[in-house]
Order: sequence, then C-alpha cells, then structure tokens
Amino acid sequence: MKYPYKSYPFNHPAFPKQDRVWRPALNVSLIYRHGKPCKPFECIVDSGSDYCLFHGAIGDAIGIDVKSGATSSIKGLAQGMGAEFYFHKVRLLVAGEVLEIAAGFSYQLSVAGLLGQTGFFDNFIVTFDFTPHPPLVELQRIRRN
Repeated sequence: MKYPYKSYPFNHPAFPKQDRVWRPALNVSLIYRHGKPCKPFECIVDSGSDYCLFHGAIGDAIGIDVKSGATSSIKGLAQGMGAEFYFHKVRLLVAGEVLEIAAGFSYQLSVAGLLGQTGFFDNFIVTFDFTPHPPLVELQRIRRN
C-alpha cells in the first residue's frame, strides 16, 4: 500500500522561505489486553527510532498503568537529551494489519507516536519515495513462516 506524506507547519530561521514540511505519517490505533481500540491517531514513520513509541496519555486512554512497565531511558540525538519510557505489550493496528508489539510510553514524548525499527520496520518493507508530490511511503507486509 502507498500512503501520501502529510504536510505540517514549519518555522525555522535557517529556512525562512519554507513554511511547511512533508513527513511520512500513518494513522494507527492501539489495543491493550481485551479492550477496545483507541481512536486513530497520527504517528511518524521514523527509521531512526529503535522502537515504537507513544505518548503516555495514549497509554492512559487505553487502560495501561503506564509507569508500571519495564523502564528504559532513551536518549536523543543531542547529548543530555532523553526521556523515561515504560514498555507494555499492545496490539498495533496499522495499514490494515494487527501487530503484537512491545511499545514504549512516555509523558515526555513531543509527538503522539513514532513507528520504529522494532515493532514496525521488522514487520514491513518500507520504501520512502520523494519523487511524486506529495511524497509517498510504501508498505509491504513481511510474512514469516
């Protein structure tokens, strides 16, 4: 399946003529245990993220006691940047598929969610195509025996 990138407002002094930026984003839902799926929300497809990460408020909304999960401090690109994440097993509904994953939740995350290497990229072949307008992200499900 091919999905168009989404346009987001952008304001940076190094790029004064650019007021929008294109990012690969997908609508997803999460399910915890035997609960109902949460309302769909946008996640950025992030090849630089090791894990699928979500804002703690989303964990709260689906009934997770967020801070009871296995804890990990995840660092950012800049020295000193980091946040505490709490990992829980959830089902990720994305691109018409249901994936059983371990996802990290943090109240310090600046976006609703990131789809990362473990949990997302290990389940899909992902192709970023910046030639059309808008750009496209293509997903092909990896089927394992």
